[in-house]
Amino acid sequence: MTYRVVWFAALLGALIALTVSAQPRIPGWMLAGSDPQSYSIGISEKAGRLGGPAGYLQGRGDTDGFGTMMQTFLASQYEGNRVRISAQIKTENLKQAAGLWMRVDGKRGKVLSFDNMMDRPIKGSTDWKRYEIVLDAPSGTERIAFGVLMVDRGHLWVEDVKFEVVSATVPVTTKTVPPEDPDARAPQNLDFKMR
Repeated sequence: MTYRVVWFAALLGALIALTVSAQPRIPGWMLAGSDPQSYSIGISEKAGRLGGPAGYLQGRGDTDGFGTMMQTFLASQYEGNRVRISAQIKTENLKQAAGLWMRVDGKRGKVLSFDNMMDRPIKGSTDWKRYEIVLDAPSGTERIAFGVLMVDRGHLWVEDVKFEVVSATVPVTTKTVPPEDPDARAPQNLDFKMR
């Protein structure tokens, strides 16, 4: 290995360390999505409804993808239950759409249930409002992921996030089959009538 290769590797490592350390750290939360470099996350200390802290997700400009402030966890203890994620959300100048989302995964990442509010998106500028998603965590549940997402420009604040088991009498918020079913045994929706 030449001196230049070692020097370049050291420089690259330092740049990566600086990039990571420059990102705001929010314990339990991470920035992800199809275009995360076009978004930023953080905590606004006094942006909450009552002047307390609120997390935020902000689009930095035009993008072809989405960004999400999210978390994921091992969830076998929720297997066989109906679960709800709810949060207070406020938005400003959303160019396209935003929403709360949750996904329940089984073995090998198979999506067991999913809702991202894109059939009822948050748009424009809105005051604080409580949103919720309710999904089943059926037998075989291994992980649950949830968060807030945004498509394109705007600013979203989130606070008072709650994750809880609810009664089976609470209706789920999505009635559709997950969009990708690697275990499907026959063609689906060939007439495009399923929505």
